[in-house]
Amino acid sequence: MLKIEVITIRHGWTPANEGRQFTGWSQTPLSSLGVEECLAKSKKLQRMQPFHAVLASPLSRCLETAKLLFPQFRPIIFPEFAERSFGKYEGFNLSENAQKPEFQNWLDNPTEWPESMESDEQLARRVNYGVQRIAKLARLLSEVPPRELFSEHVPEGQEPLPLVAQAALHNELRMVLVTHGGVISSLTNQLAKTTEGLGHYPQNLEAICYTFLLGDSGLEFVSMRSEAEFLPQEK
Repeated sequence: MLKIEVITIRHGWTPANEGRQFTGWSQTPLSSLGVEECLAKSKKLQRMQPFHAVLASPLSRCLETAKLLFPQFRPIIFPEFAERSFGKYEGFNLSENAQKPEFQNWLDNPTEWPESMESDEQLARRVNYGVQRIAKLARLLSEVPPRELFSEHVPEGQEPLPLVAQAALHNELRMVLVTHGGVISSLTNQLAKTTEGLGHYPQNLEAICYTFLLGDSGLEFVSMRSEAEFLPQEK
């Protein structure tokens, strides 16, 4: 059995977060505060080395976060882990959207989704498909770790391929997924089988570790740990 740790990290702070806007699939860069916090977080994450792959949502705030946190890696883009689409409600905050009858109806009746917004069920379906793709990637990494996983800034001959080979030898892989609050919440909801709405909604740059076992019969969820439980503390 191959043990897989997937560490999800919500992207860094953005101007849209500051304005409490529904961002969804809209592209927005990190703010200066977001960049600063990413650089500080990167130092903490180095205590968890080795990592064997970095995955990311295709949206710019996640790609920027991934490159700041893990400059030695070239992020592997997973479209399945893009944020929930809020359609025509993107770019507006809650009070602005609440002025629209169909949005207010959704607030009053959470199971009646506005036509242009992605529902919980639709989001969960593509997130689950993304998890299955992670399993396929894990099998690939355990067999042939490709150089393309690493940044062009890593000199030839110094890329951490031996780490991947060693991990495969010990049947253990650790991957990072830089994504969004809605995606992480949906993933937590599915795996932890929470019953009261969506699962835990993380803060910016908050990390959560999901452990799986991958065998001949597929992917099996084992456990979920908070950042305080798995990130080594400074001495």
